[in-house]
Amino acid sequence: MRRRRDIGDFPKAGVAVVVTLLASLHLLSAGAAHAQSSCSGPFLSGTNGPSTYVIEGCVWHHGGCSVEYGTMTLSPLDRSAQVERSYFCFDGIPPGEYRLSYSPQCNPAGCTGVQRVSVVDEDVYVVIGRSNCPGDCNADRKVNVQEVIRCVAQVLGEGSGCRLCDANGDYQVGVADLVVVVGSLLHGC
Repeated sequence: MRRRRDIGDFPKAGVAVVVTLLASLHLLSAGAAHAQSSCSGPFLSGTNGPSTYVIEGCVWHHGGCSVEYGTMTLSPLDRSAQVERSYFCFDGIPPGEYRLSYSPQCNPAGCTGVQRVSVVDEDVYVVIGRSNCPGDCNADRKVNVQEVIRCVAQVLGEGSGCRLCDANGDYQVGVADLVVVVGSLLHGC
């Protein structure tokens, strides 16, 4: 019997309920979500050999897997999978340390960061979370000094775009945004 380990932003209480609910919803959309996937069914039912595993998951936002489409990249294998209705799947994955990144990184629902995944001896279900915390450029749900510096660089016109530096949503990063970003640094998201 194959085993599975959950990684990501599931609330600690009620994980079994959430997984059961997601499995039910996923079964309803399995035709669309898995028609182009190499995984053969909902929730980690890919056919893998004894030394390869499945990494499957969804993009999570505000209490559920959001309905969105994009591309998930698995590094360092440089494999990509289409995200359809928030679900993605990689099968035939050997044990190792990996990074998942989602594109587009930011949309109106928030931004995603890089999710580290360790495959040892079981299939893995990953939840990729989104952050709307002002200044949280790497979407890890906390703001550090490097992110504040990145936002300051944007105000000075020297940095590249981190959508979450624009705390007030006016499509410009200014001093008022920096006040909110520093508040996130000092008081948390």
